[in-house]
Amino acid sequence: MNKKIIKFLVYFGRWQLSTLVMMPFMICLEQLGLNVSLNLIIAQCIGCLIFFPIDNLILNDKFRRSKISKIKNCILSYKLKSHKK
Repeated sequence: MNKKIIKFLVYFGRWQLSTLVMMPFMICLEQLGLNVSLNLIIAQCIGCLIFFPIDNLILNDKFRRSKISKIKNCILSYKLKSHKK
């Protein structure tokens, strides 16, 4: 699979995960009576603090290459084991 597509799919998954992670903050801020604009700004700042390290890992080529090679090695070793049976 194309590396750009894999990178996009990982980032897409992270983006979807951020919705679930940010929801409790948004609900709490809404209960405090903050208007939608201020609620969104504060929630986005919290999300930035949470997801900045994760985004760095996703966008870091060296990290991604090492993880992809580990995944490929696991798949290859599994295939080799299954063929020996």
